[in-house]
Amino acid sequence: MRLKKNLQLRRIGNRNMIVDSALGGEGAVNYANVFTLNDTAAYIWEAMEGREFTEEDIATTLCSEFDVEHDIALQDVKVQIEEWSKYKLIEH
Repeated sequence: MRLKKNLQLRRIGNRNMIVDSALGGEGAVNYANVFTLNDTAAYIWEAMEGREFTEEDIATTLCSEFDVEHDIALQDVKVQIEEWSKYKLIEH
């Protein structure tokens, strides 16, 4: 799977926001559908940007950065991927 094209992670104030840049033009974004990510989800987003990945890839990345057991990371990743899929933020 991969992150949907035209979606960008932006830091707005103290929030991590996913915005759609499909409008064209430099710096133009569609603020009709904005998604907020916590810091861990934003870390995942940045780590997976521009490449194909699996749930296993994300869990491994989290384990290398944070003090978390692989099984717990994988469970959390599955929940996050389900949410991103629900809002069509990723392509399978």
